Amino acid sequence: MSIVYEVPQLMVIYNEALAWSKVAPVMVPREGPSKHRMSFLPRFPDVFVGDDITLLCKGGSGTTKWFINGVKQSHQDSLMLLTAVTSNNNGEYECERGGSKSIKLPINVLELEPHAQLSPSIGGAVMSKGDGRNLVLQVDDDPNGWVCFVLRGENGFRIHPAVDENMKRAVIFAELKEAKRATFWCKKGTQRSNAVTLKMTDGPPATTVDSVSTTRLRCSCNDCPASCTSYRWYRTLFNDSFARQNLSENGQYIEMDEEGLYSCRMDCGKGFSRFSNVYSYKGEPERGYEQLPEKARDYEAMTVEENPYEELNAGLGQIV
Repeated sequence: MSIVYEVPQLMVIYNEALAWSKVAPVMVPREGPSKHRMSFLPRFPDVFVGDDITLLCKGGSGTTKWFINGVKQSHQDSLMLLTAVTSNNNGEYECERGGSKSIKLPINVLELEPHAQLSPSIGGAVMSKGDGRNLVLQVDDDPNGWVCFVLRGENGFRIHPAVDENMKRAVIFAELKEAKRATFWCKKGTQRSNAVTLKMTDGPPATTVDSVSTTRLRCSCNDCPASCTSYRWYRTLFNDSFARQNLSENGQYIEMDEEGLYSCRMDCGKGFSRFSNVYSYKGEPERGYEQLPEKARDYEAMTVEENPYEELNAGLGQIV
């Protein structure tokens, strides 16, 4: 009777297409030749500079050992994460469990730019639970036909982007959901974009924007440290919601004199707080202090922000 056991499998999660499948443990006779199997999760032929790569050692039992070019590594977890890879990560990777090694996996990082660029429109790669990001895909030619993907752990999903043909770009909304990290990328045929990895954290603190009048906003951050002493204000055009403008104002309040989407964050010296919510401003109301008849000029000291036309009517009687 033959004795059988599981041998480790080295699974690779590249940030690419989601054409993977679960691989069953390989059962081989102890005395027979090793039939180790290695699976790419997902199948992805090329690795570019800056990609994140996840290596998974599957099957077998006991402590996991990792080897790069035959040299044993200190890492002992069944998962090895290589972030922002470069040519320094080139080599042959293998793992060992229960005295049995996987087959060697060669990794060769291409020192080239991918065919398209994927990047957050606003904010960085760190988010809190429940947050999301618009990721913009910029291409040199036709943005139609590109499909995007997200990898959360070992689970992958397809995302169909919204296409702007005039600007030669496409947009997807990226969410972590319940995952601690997620990687997003897009592809068209054999071409692909760079990969963007978003991570969940409890910080940095988030700012909030609220209106104190019809044309004035206030930026607040209750959880920001004392090192956060100045403010940054931003405006995004309605007809180009992915081109953010950094405004010159650096105080807690801002007077809005142009239409757009307004947001803020605090400058904390060595870094920033998270971006605030977005406030949509569509211009001053048609009726306000400036539109009052000449008889109302006695109340010129009262600003339109503090005394809208309706409030003046209610408090002073109908102006004729």
